[in-house]
Amino acid sequence: TFAEQCQNLVLTIDSIPKLEQLAKCFVTPPFPIVVPGRRFIKQGIADKHCRKKVDHREILLFSDYFVYAQNKGGMYLLPQFYDLNYLKVEEKDPNSKCLYIYAPRKSFVLEFSSIDRRHEWYIALYNGIANSKEKAIENKIDIPANIQYAPIWIPDKETTSCMICNSKFSTLNRKHHCRVCGSVLCKNCLPYKMIINNISTTKPVLVCQKCHDESSKK
Repeated sequence: TFAEQCQNLVLTIDSIPKLEQLAKCFVTPPFPIVVPGRRFIKQGIADKHCRKKVDHREILLFSDYFVYAQNKGGMYLLPQFYDLNYLKVEEKDPNSKCLYIYAPRKSFVLEFSSIDRRHEWYIALYNGIANSKEKAIENKIDIPANIQYAPIWIPDKETTSCMICNSKFSTLNRKHHCRVCGSVLCKNCLPYKMIINNISTTKPVLVCQKCHDESSKK
């Protein structure tokens, strides 16, 4: 145990210059970047699949957090950060450059320049999540056994009609998403609002009939 603690301390010290450099890049840091015990793991770029389009993002992996942000002239804007203890990462298609990242509040897809680069990030994230959870157990930090993850939303461009009633989308008939299954639906097919604890404990969100009925049974 003493040897491991010494090794972690050395790794942390080695990371301080990089952490200080990164801290200066954030216009508004998502959290204090330079803190005892945090290590820098990996940095890169990827395309994040958003609801309406695909956008470039700077991605950063620390020993406890994963962060993505917009890179404008070397400065990081609008950072989003995720605790590794509550993340799940998947490679669904061996021939795809996409990596699927699941979190309780918001899940998303990252697309990389090559399959090899995607796999590199999968390994880094998978190991980072495992190491973070192991450290949490050592420090007696309680992590829920069954974490409820938000769905990855189906992009707007994938359909021109409601995925339940098949009504065509238009300026008046706009696209919406069920917050439980991620389907693209019209407003009429999202008749309910519910509190989904992993997304928000105070604000009701739109859900479809099927997800409402299943959640009500639970």
